[in-house]
Amino acid sequence: MNIPNYCYAYHPSTNEPIKIMAGKKGYFEAPYIKDVKKSNEEINVGYEQSQSMLEASMFGWHILGFEKCPKCNEISLNPNQIMNALSRRDNETFICSNCGSLEALEDMKVNKK
Repeated sequence: MNIPNYCYAYHPSTNEPIKIMAGKKGYFEAPYIKDVKKSNEEINVGYEQSQSMLEASMFGWHILGFEKCPKCNEISLNPNQIMNALSRRDNETFICSNCGSLEALEDMKVNKK
């Protein structure tokens, strides 16, 4: 299953619209979303994808194939490799997007000196 960067779902107990980010634990409130199904259709996300992401946000992304980032050890590596960052240290190791951003900032500091 292809995992989008984000999707919308209904909170299991309050039935309020929520936003789910791929690889992130939990959810974000989405009071601006009035129709979850329509909002997901606009970003090409199907019902099965959104329900799988809802379960993964609650029970762990490893159930959808996400793996641990070798740098931060968080379960945040997307099974779709192109969604991850390539480490600047060896240009071979995939790391999570957050660690990729941190490496880029570190390199900027070093190169400015």
